[in-house]
Amino acid sequence: MHLKDEGPGPCFGTIELYVVDHWRSPDIVESLDAVSVDLCEIGTALYDPEQGGLRDELYEDLALPGKTPIVDRVRMDRRFRGQGLGVYLTGLALDYLSHGAGVIALFPGPLDDAPMPPTGSWREADEAALAAARARLGRAWSRLGFEHYRDGT
Repeated sequence: MHLKDEGPGPCFGTIELYVVDHWRSPDIVESLDAVSVDLCEIGTALYDPEQGGLRDELYEDLALPGKTPIVDRVRMDRRFRGQGLGVYLTGLALDYLSHGAGVIALFPGPLDDAPMPPTGSWREADEAALAAARARLGRAWSRLGFEHYRDGT
């Protein structure tokens, strides 16, 4: 994402999206795991390891099962955070890329540059702050129609 229409202006954010094609991947969860642990968690929530396809209860709710766009990361420059711009621009990208999609998934997790606890382990206050951050992100993504499915996905 850049600030100018013509040519590359200063970058103020990035969106990483992956599209799972159910018909071209013999083991979707394994393929997602090869990319990242986060994608593997989303894949494990959505796909049945025994059948290799979408979980039955998810499949039954879909009008058109097909490809699955997965939002892996949305990063915004600190100056633009908290204004809904990342959600808005991700919504535009998903609208463009999601035709024929049965499911669009993400895991509303904390920012990569959030400070880690000083001891390296989460204390109660740290866990409460993490839970609050996830809840805020979940509410932000719900503006695009996302809803909780299972295991944080």
